[in-house]
Amino acid sequence: MRKAKEPEKFDGQSADWRDYIVHFENVAHWNDWDNLEKAQQLIMSLKGNAQKLLSDLQPSQMNNYSYLLEVLGRRLSPIERETAYRCEFRNRRQKKTEFAAVFGYALQKLCLHAYPTVHSEAREIYVMD
Repeated sequence: MRKAKEPEKFDGQSADWRDYIVHFENVAHWNDWDNLEKAQQLIMSLKGNAQKLLSDLQPSQMNNYSYLLEVLGRRLSPIERETAYRCEFRNRRQKKTEFAAVFGYALQKLCLHAYPTVHSEAREIYVMD
């Protein structure tokens, strides 16, 4: 039997929400959690400001994984943040001491945050331009 994995803690500041939820989903898949288990594990993995975002939810809402994702997504990745990422993406230039690979990775990351609903192949075109 495989050894269960624990998701990293999430405070809403040290990591991006979208990156964290990918990590969390991978752990949930590894552990074969159902949606109730995912909801409970997600709640237990939050700390600090991220945990405070749940203070106004009802107990039944806290057992609904899809609802938690929706609420946390709105609060941790608001649409206004996409606009800021788009501006940063358009203005990002390679620094003199920055390796091309590091610059390319930074552009890809910014593009993902700036255009989260755009297909990955289209985002690649944005990065190449």
